[in-house]
Amino acid sequence: MVESGLGIASLPEDYNIDLGIEDVSDFPHSNYTDDEVAIAGKVIAGGIALSGSGDVPPEIRRAFLIANDWRDAHAYPMRSIHASIRYYVRSNGLDAISAARLKRMQAIRRKLRRIPVK
Repeated sequence: MVESGLGIASLPEDYNIDLGIEDVSDFPHSNYTDDEVAIAGKVIAGGIALSGSGDVPPEIRRAFLIANDWRDAHAYPMRSIHASIRYYVRSNGLDAISAARLKRMQAIRRKLRRIPVK
């Protein structure tokens, strides 16, 4: 038996879980480079000052566009894996709870302020 360390039921060492998850190369990808995403993260982590008229400067608008694209690229794989795990658990009569959600932009901004962007 393999001890998970998480208090989850142990499985035999030769147990192979096939969740039927698609090849990750088939998942949607961000339309921006890692450097563009990193720069957008720095902009989003910083203070965002709007003009007196409430207009959003183009660089801030672009940063949020890039950040949302990156976040959206993670939505499909996360949901696919979550659905596969739920199906596996149900089809094998296991008693388990599974949850998944995308982080809200406000939480992303807080985290980017706490942890240096790389």
